[in-house]
Amino acid sequence: MTDPLALDPVLPPDERLRLPHNDAALSHDDRFAAFEAHVTGGGKVEAGDWMPDEYRTGVLRFVEMHANSELMGVLPEREWILRAPTLRRKLALTAKVQDEVGHAQLLYRVAEDLGKSREALITDLLDGKTKFHNVFHYPTKTWGDVGIIAWLVDAAAIVAQQALRDSSYAPYARTMRKICWEESVHIMHGRDVVLRSSTARPHNPPWPKRHSTAGGGR
Repeated sequence: MTDPLALDPVLPPDERLRLPHNDAALSHDDRFAAFEAHVTGGGKVEAGDWMPDEYRTGVLRFVEMHANSELMGVLPEREWILRAPTLRRKLALTAKVQDEVGHAQLLYRVAEDLGKSREALITDLLDGKTKFHNVFHYPTKTWGDVGIIAWLVDAAAIVAQQALRDSSYAPYARTMRKICWEESVHIMHGRDVVLRSSTARPHNPPWPKRHSTAGGGR
C-alpha cells in the first residue's frame, strides 16, 4: 500500500513551526486569523499543525463519512466474487474489493490523526451514529448491478472527489490523489462488464441472478 506522504512533498517540522498559526505565543484569535489567512491563501494544513476546533471537527466528520462509504461499498460487491461469470471477472472484482478496503484503511488513518480512534470510528459506524453514502443501501441482485456500480457510481464519485485532491487538509488531499487514480481503473472495469454484457449472445446470459444458498448455488 502506497504511503500517502510519498505522493506530495511535506515541509520539515521545523519549517512548519515557523508558520504564524503554529506560533504558540500568539493568542487564540491571532492564531485563528493566521490560520484562516493561510488556508484562504492556498496553504495546506498538516495533522500536526494547530487548527481551530471547528476546522478539525468539520474535516473529521467529512473524512469519516468517506471512509465509512468506502468500507460499506464493499458489501454489495463482495458477495458476487464467487458468482462472477468467469475466473477473469472473479479476479477483477476481488482486486476492486481489495482496493476499496484499502481506501477505507487510508481514510481511517487520516481520521485517526484528527483525534478519533479506530475503535471509536468502527463502533460508531456499527451503532449507526455515523453515516455512509445511501447508494450502498441498495442490494446487488444481478451481475449487471455490479458493473453499473463500478462504471456509474464510481464515475459519479470521481466527479466529486477530483476537487478534494486540492483540499486544504494535506493528508486528505494526498490520499485522494491515490484513491482517484484507482477509482479510474474501477470505472474501466465496470464499463467493460456492462459493454460485454450488452453484447452477449442469448444462449450465454452474462448477468447471472442471485443463487439460492439453500439449493447449493455457491
